[in-house]
Amino acid sequence: FIVFLFIVMCGFTSGDIIPGKSWILALFGILYFLRKKKRQSLFPLIVLIICYIIIGIAHQKLFNYYSSRPFITIPILMLAGFYVVDKLAERFKYAYMNIMTILSIFSLIFYIIMRLSGYVPNVDLLNSHPQTYRGIFIFNERMGEIILQRNCGPFWEPGAFAGYIVIVGILFFNELGTLWNTQKKKCVILLITLITTFSTQGYFAFALLIFFYFFKEKISKKLLAGLFSFTLLTIIAFISLDFLQDKVNEQWALASEWETDESLSSATRFTTSLLDWYYIQESPLIGNTENPQIRYRDHATILWIIDNYGGYGTGSGTTSFMAAYGIPLFLLWCIFTYKSLQRKHSVKVSFMILGMYLILGIGELYFNYIYYISLPFMIYTHKNRVSIC
Repeated sequence: FIVFLFIVMCGFTSGDIIPGKSWILALFGILYFLRKKKRQSLFPLIVLIICYIIIGIAHQKLFNYYSSRPFITIPILMLAGFYVVDKLAERFKYAYMNIMTILSIFSLIFYIIMRLSGYVPNVDLLNSHPQTYRGIFIFNERMGEIILQRNCGPFWEPGAFAGYIVIVGILFFNELGTLWNTQKKKCVILLITLITTFSTQGYFAFALLIFFYFFKEKISKKLLAGLFSFTLLTIIAFISLDFLQDKVNEQWALASEWETDESLSSATRFTTSLLDWYYIQESPLIGNTENPQIRYRDHATILWIIDNYGGYGTGSGTTSFMAAYGIPLFLLWCIFTYKSLQRKHSVKVSFMILGMYLILGIGELYFNYIYYISLPFMIYTHKNRVSIC
């Protein structure tokens, strides 16, 4: 039950029909912490909450903008997520797999109905976005995806559904072979569902997962550490060195003309990623808030889109997070997530899994939802046996 609520909070389009989900889990968490003496350290939880509050205060002072998200929403999500993953520990990944399998079965049934008839079962009372989605809570379709015939499952788009399916494999990374041998029916259902999303990002992430699994022994720790360090140093140099910024920005502009009205209006992942980098440079330490009027203050075309259409879509989750809250908080999340992974995995495998989470995060706004918020607290044990939960 608590993992089902957890997954609903991962981005169900009609999740609002269950009110107070995060508060319920957070209350369970408080009672759990008061009664349970043996639990993992609260240090990452406390540090991250304090950092969000500091950034929220900085946003209020520098941008004259107050949001309850860094002060209330995210701390509550952290407390709720910490409770779920700490209480269930190793059982979490089995519950997650089972629930995602059930959701996949429902999605395949309704997806087949949609493919054959063009009709998507719909209950208006359960649909939080009647203008853009049709569905019945455990399954929905964005209007455009009905035409494209892609499977959204219960989430906001097919790519998001694909990513959460791939995460099943990430959770069982060291036991994928055993998982296939003992849970073949569930694996087949999840794979078929992944295919029906027609998500390039999902396909790539799954291919990378399989590649890392089979070649993890041949990929050296030095190579992974080198790639991670090179990426980090490149980001720092790009932000710190004006001449490098100018040169790179000039090349990007010549190559893509991403700041044209047409390109900005298209809101492709390529364009929104470059747009995010522009604002990361504007405020690298604390970000630019999640308020679109502040986030996109230098781009009149986007402000016009927001005023006339109510928002501006972005599919670039990792860069969007940094643009909103700054690079230091993002790096702190990476460090705590890596340390959490190291409880079970080797240095090399921990880097691989962190890399897969970041690659998924590039394509979707997972950082806004409870699963990614909970990754720094995830518990991994040394059990090697795969069984049905």
